[in-house]
Amino acid sequence: MEDLQIANCSELTTNDCNEKLKLIQKDQYNQPDIVKVLDTSIKNEYFNLFNKDLIRFNSFSSELLERISSLIAITNTTKKKHCD
Repeated sequence: MEDLQIANCSELTTNDCNEKLKLIQKDQYNQPDIVKVLDTSIKNEYFNLFNKDLIRFNSFSSELLERISSLIAITNTTKKKHCD
């Protein structure tokens, strides 16, 4: 705290210095913690990528289901032709 006072209050009165120090401390407390910011950013990126993967998987699953249904229909049609 003394270093902060010396650096910021060299030409100020005691009251002015105290007010300035209060503002500096307030600014320091109001600044976001970089670890929390990075953690949130990383989590958001991870979940965005995860959501994209889920969308791709859903699309692939739907396409695969359509192809399987088509193969089943073809198989059923072929069975009917051979049985008749």
